Amino acid sequence: MAKQRKLEDQPFGERLKRSFNRWPPDHLLNGEPDAITLGRWEDESGQVWLKRRSLTTSGARKMLTTAEVMVIGDPDQHRSVNGSERQVVWDSIEKLGCLPEEEPSDYLTYEPYEFDSEDGRTMLFVQRQC
Repeated sequence: MAKQRKLEDQPFGERLKRSFNRWPPDHLLNGEPDAITLGRWEDESGQVWLKRRSLTTSGARKMLTTAEVMVIGDPDQHRSVNGSERQVVWDSIEKLGCLPEEEPSDYLTYEPYEFDSEDGRTMLFVQRQC
């Protein structure tokens, strides 16, 4: 019997098909669920990104320099973080639990995830949760 590969190790097309089987587009009329639950995210340019895995703090720190794209967001709002500000933003999340422009709060958490695109680019997606 052949060993079955983990979903994150399967080809992009197979993972995309499975994400639509799980949450078809017509289910998203009210904007829910979020990119993490859905397992996919479409950026402003129409590029589809698929979630590969959740990351540890050290894994996220490594992706600060290796990922082509970094996005921070919650289900309602996302923003790109350019290369020069990535380390500052991540240090603030790690040390204060918030973005540099925010006040620390016991109600905010940030969870890092790795996403990838069909053309092989990687994205560090940091989900902001209240």
